[in-house]
Amino acid sequence: MNFLMSVKYILDASSLLALLQNESGAEVVSKYLSVSAISAVNLAETASVLNKLGMPENEIFDLFKEMNIATLSYDRDVAISAGGMRSVTAKYGLSLGDRACLATARKHQCIALTADKVWLNIQDDIAHIKLIR
Repeated sequence: MNFLMSVKYILDASSLLALLQNESGAEVVSKYLSVSAISAVNLAETASVLNKLGMPENEIFDLFKEMNIATLSYDRDVAISAGGMRSVTAKYGLSLGDRACLATARKHQCIALTADKVWLNIQDDIAHIKLIR
């Protein structure tokens, strides 16, 4: 079976960090982790935060290898879609990483899992969104 058939949620960095740091919403992410994937861009964003917090690169590799989170490539179509969302998302302050998650969710017809409440403002225009807290 194609693993994408079982993916229902696309994690953004805030949701994965909530899980890793046992923050509010971690239990929601944990509940959906087995049917979730993450964009390579959002995985890089998460790794960047972990590194900023002091985790060495080799430990980050080991952590994500152990977690075995399905990681989706950031291909040309998703990149163009994320760029094309800028006019709708700019007034809410969404970053390129945010748009990468949303474009990936839209491409794969999944729900974007996030801690960012502001995303609800663009839900009808971009993708389906579920808040973790």
